[in-house]
Amino acid sequence: MLNLEWTMKVLVLDDIKTDLMMLYIQMIQTGIEMSITQCDDADEALRLLQQESFDLVVSDYFLNYTDATQVIETTRQMGNKVPFIVVSSRAEELLPQKLLDIGAIAVLQKPVSSRSLLAAITGISNNPIFIHSGTNLLEPRP
Repeated sequence: MLNLEWTMKVLVLDDIKTDLMMLYIQMIQTGIEMSITQCDDADEALRLLQQESFDLVVSDYFLNYTDATQVIETTRQMGNKVPFIVVSSRAEELLPQKLLDIGAIAVLQKPVSSRSLLAAITGISNNPIFIHSGTNLLEPRP
């Protein structure tokens, strides 16, 4: 585990349970000490984001009745500035710059590796299907 002075609190959102479990496993394998809440419903995720404080949300782009763009925009309307990592099997078809503009720090291609997630969290990547805002979530906060 990376030595942090705090435990990163992460919400992982994917409406496909097997994908949700894979994201959970890949997050654990980053080596970052974290507390992970898993969620398979966008409405439930929004409730959690109102009730709790998270350091990061990792969300699939395509959800049952909505998408990550709507989840991020609703989160911002609630006044919550939590960073998002958006994952999709069709990441190259998305509008990654729009996602970055509204609050995603990265857009990753599925299947997502722990290395890609670590790169997204730290802001370092050599992955060609990786769009990143340059934010390092492990840097000390002001």
